[in-house]
Amino acid sequence: MNRLSTRLVALLWSSLVLLASPARGDGLAVTPNPLAVSVRSGQTASLPLQLANPGSSAVDWSLEWLDANNGNNSLEDVLTAIDTSGTTLNGALPSRYDFSGGIAGTYVNTAFSPGTASPCNKLTTNLGGPLAYSDGVIASSSVVGAAGRYFTRKLPGLFVFATDLDNVGWFEVDGYLYYGSASNGGSRQTSQFSVTANGKRWNGFVAKTKTSSLTVNHLILVDQDGLTQSTGTTSDDEKHRVAGLTGKRRLYYLIFATSNTTVQADSVFVSLANRLLGVVQVPLLTISPAAGTTPGSSSTPLTASCNGVARSSASLTGTLSVKDSGGNVLTAVPVAIAVSAPCLALPAAITPSALAGAAPVTVTVPISSNLFSICCIGN
Repeated sequence: MNRLSTRLVALLWSSLVLLASPARGDGLAVTPNPLAVSVRSGQTASLPLQLANPGSSAVDWSLEWLDANNGNNSLEDVLTAIDTSGTTLNGALPSRYDFSGGIAGTYVNTAFSPGTASPCNKLTTNLGGPLAYSDGVIASSSVVGAAGRYFTRKLPGLFVFATDLDNVGWFEVDGYLYYGSASNGGSRQTSQFSVTANGKRWNGFVAKTKTSSLTVNHLILVDQDGLTQSTGTTSDDEKHRVAGLTGKRRLYYLIFATSNTTVQADSVFVSLANRLLGVVQVPLLTISPAAGTTPGSSSTPLTASCNGVARSSASLTGTLSVKDSGGNVLTAVPVAIAVSAPCLALPAAITPSALAGAAPVTVTVPISSNLFSICCIGN
């Protein structure tokens, strides 16, 4: 076979492969567009959608919903989820030490044992700091970016920080652990891992510091790859930095202490990360199926489900993106979600026979919702 024939065969083969493979699908369309979903707090709602492929070839696709902060739930949702999680987060911490502080101010001082922290747990970024602890209040600060927000929450033995960063380059925990020096038997270990929650990859960065009497443990979780972590040059320097952050990013940071000097295994931090993400990363909006193949000149039915359980009233906007197998966005649909006030539920109707008789009858009627109960008493 001469060179020309070989090139013709190769061209024909590539054409056949192209015809047999799903197309890129630039003409895919989602209806309705834009997408508006409403749900009452404490309830769920669903809405039928259609993904149409007007082209002649099949298209592989996947769906991704992100809100305006590049996440799939709000800080309000995260705070509510933590406050209603009971002991899910801190209950399984081994040898948990219920340190003091972490509610107000910008640092923790002498929290773990007298003189151990002097001070520590200062939250900073390349834009400034330290941040003031808010303990259950969502706050804005230029330290986390022009449109950045955050909150802190102190649970028994566990301090939680959650933030939506806006173009921040690095996040750092800073401080000084007085009895963490090498001369006092102190040491530090670091590690890194990744976990996946609701289809999103999270990278965990761990710093474990052993002092003369206990351990102080950091876990930083970020939904971005390609990051680096660094720590102080000595074990009593609490510095723990994650760098390489870009754009709008959700970041979680947790600190806990143990009541002994046993350095905890990495599995303890992986378990804590999975418990946290299992509590807080429940998306407000899900689309099913989340991926598939739509034949040419055909459409695929979809269902948008909105989860208002344990969420307060809010209005959110975002984007539903349809991507090809290479992660390229084929089409994007604006999304508006409204979580309205909870509805009240009345009991079964009271029949006249229940009120028969000349004597006054007192009737107690409970009115309940997912957030509260009211009892109405009448004659």
